[in-house]
Amino acid sequence: MSGETLIAILPMYDFPWTAAANDALWAAISARLAEAGVQSPTRLTRGGELAVLWRHPGLIFGQACGYPYASGLRDAVTLIAAPEYSFPGCEDASHRSFLIRRVSDSRRELREFRGAGAALTVITAAAAINPEINVRITLSCRPVFLFGLRG
Repeated sequence: MSGETLIAILPMYDFPWTAAANDALWAAISARLAEAGVQSPTRLTRGGELAVLWRHPGLIFGQACGYPYASGLRDAVTLIAAPEYSFPGCEDASHRSFLIRRVSDSRRELREFRGAGAALTVITAAAAINPEINVRITLSCRPVFLFGLRG
């Protein structure tokens, strides 16, 4: 890689409560790469702007949602896998998003939220943007971004 600092990122689900699992996953991947004679970083890179990290010249391994991949990364990176995550409530689903409300909110039907604010985790992830577009069209909601990239 001509002296470039190597990086590896698993940013899509790297929350404080999943960091140890991501570190363990990367340790296993890095060990397999080493066995195959492929140089790789010993630790994940965390923080920074995803659009920059995904195109970093030293990126040896990364993770992106399908939407950023299809809408701009396809020509910049090589797709090598599409992992499936398993979480309670998502059994037998290849993708699922949840629309939630406060327990104290008395509204029970989607139409009752017309004109209300809508919170998203990340605007560039298909898991956030597709339901959000459908809800905004249906209810004319205004989005509120909790964290991540803004569109």
